[in-house]
Amino acid sequence: MATVFSPAKLNLFLAVTGRRTDGFHDLLSVAALLDFGDDLSVEKATGYSLECDDPAVPVDQTNLVLKAAAAFAGATGWPVRQAQGRPGGARFKLTKRIPVGAGLGGGSSNAVAALRALEELSGVRLEPDKVMELAAGLGSDCALFLHNTPVVMRGRGERVEVLPEKAVARLRGRRVLVFKPSIGVSTAWAYGRMAARGADYLPAEEAEKRLADLRAHPRLWRDFVPVAFHVNYWDRLGWTDRFASREFTAREYAYAEVWGSRTVYTPCFVLNGADQRNRVGDALLAASREQPGVLTAEYDGRGVLKVAFAAAGSGDHEVHAAILGGGIVSRVKAGENRGETLRHEFVALELKSTTLREGSATLRLPKAEVEGVTRHALAVWVTRRGQLAPVQAAGGWID
Repeated sequence: MATVFSPAKLNLFLAVTGRRTDGFHDLLSVAALLDFGDDLSVEKATGYSLECDDPAVPVDQTNLVLKAAAAFAGATGWPVRQAQGRPGGARFKLTKRIPVGAGLGGGSSNAVAALRALEELSGVRLEPDKVMELAAGLGSDCALFLHNTPVVMRGRGERVEVLPEKAVARLRGRRVLVFKPSIGVSTAWAYGRMAARGADYLPAEEAEKRLADLRAHPRLWRDFVPVAFHVNYWDRLGWTDRFASREFTAREYAYAEVWGSRTVYTPCFVLNGADQRNRVGDALLAASREQPGVLTAEYDGRGVLKVAFAAAGSGDHEVHAAILGGGIVSRVKAGENRGETLRHEFVALELKSTTLREGSATLRLPKAEVEGVTRHALAVWVTRRGQLAPVQAAGGWID
């Protein structure tokens, strides 16, 4: 027997942005899982069945638990027929705590719990992409229950993006009071009413703007400008990092030479040119008290960047600019992180450098369109000629 916890979800932000041609609705939502939910147990049996301690919950083939079981069987071929020719199967027992009709995602959560329970019971592990495919096919918001962290949902709910770690840290461990009145609201009924009225949709652009306002760290770009350069010396372990390059790797070796170190390591945190040895935190991200000069950057969105630096002192300077990508999810299939899901922010996608002449420069830096990148930013910093440590930096989102 296997028993799996099936958590409820809470929408921290929800905007329905319009009705699609397939009859579904597009939405934008921030959702988090709760430490409150149902328990789903499963054991091997003849055929598939479901019992539940809540009589209001249907236990026939319309229940998402049994639909998930059918999808799992179709994807894996499990279970094989028993020796006597009787069909194999599973008996589910659902202990229900999540109220029906409350918008807490109970049915979708139960469906994903059924997939997880069957993996445990059968010993058959699905590839992450396959689990995602099955979940999306079962229900619009099933995919979010594959992530044990707050997420942003788009589309009809099947496009899931994990929130940045700093945003997650601000939510983690918070206590909430969830109150469900005596009435329930059917999701289908609610969307139907919205479609009939036609006046309750929030434009997608406005919804994204509101989300961006929630996600922004108050000191990001003002006090610190983050850039993540991916290195390629771990590719030999069997997993090629598609964001790594020889140029980025050479930067770390150049820093190591400045520090007098014979070795490099990951993750390597560099702040103002100094090795931090994993000590980066809010206390270290305070803006410098130095006043090296004023840096301004204008990016036209078509790939042209104009930079001006009014230096407070003398000397020649170089300017460096990087297009950054965020909202990236990598499912690693080989190497030391095999089986892990890695999430990336502020990843350098493109880097250009040039010498400032009379305090200004123009660079051609197109916004790199890379699969899996959901948002872009621009980072610009100035160094003394031939040096690595920045003397001034600026940055911001560009979409």
